[in-house]
Amino acid sequence: MKRILLVLAVFLVVTAMAKNSIVNLDVYYESLSHDSRNFIKLQLVPTWNDLVGFMNLTLIPFGKATFTPNGDSWDFTCQNGPDECDGNILHSCVLKYTEDSTIRLNYINCLMKNPGEGEACGASVGQSYAPSIKECYEGEEGKALLKAYGDETLSLDPALTSVPWLVFDGVNKIR
Repeated sequence: MKRILLVLAVFLVVTAMAKNSIVNLDVYYESLSHDSRNFIKLQLVPTWNDLVGFMNLTLIPFGKATFTPNGDSWDFTCQNGPDECDGNILHSCVLKYTEDSTIRLNYINCLMKNPGEGEACGASVGQSYAPSIKECYEGEEGKALLKAYGDETLSLDPALTSVPWLVFDGVNKIR
């Protein structure tokens, strides 16, 4: 199934190249999901490196998590436990505070292989961890970002049933 996703992504990007346009790819994933990790590492990163000029990539770390209000904050429950919720929050902060798309993807790829290593992964890709990412992760901002990703994920039609979940130009092509 995941190979089909890669073939479809390459096909859509090649089609966009032929039309001299850009494909928008949204990847919905979970920070500790084995399938998400393998997809990002083995398929998305190499495809991005080859076709970076023909794709707008948006990463959405939430997957099958849920959230409930807790005063002025949010509590999250994640498919792979509390460490995944922490990872999703860290990913949310990295995505907000890392401007360059390639550095952002490489940072996330590093975190997928080394969960919780925000500072080390930032250093490995040339992105500062402190103060912005660190403060976001340790404060309420990270939870608010993850809640917004949750709202976006829960509004998908058709609804997300597995991760990674790919949306090309606003349409999920795999059903």
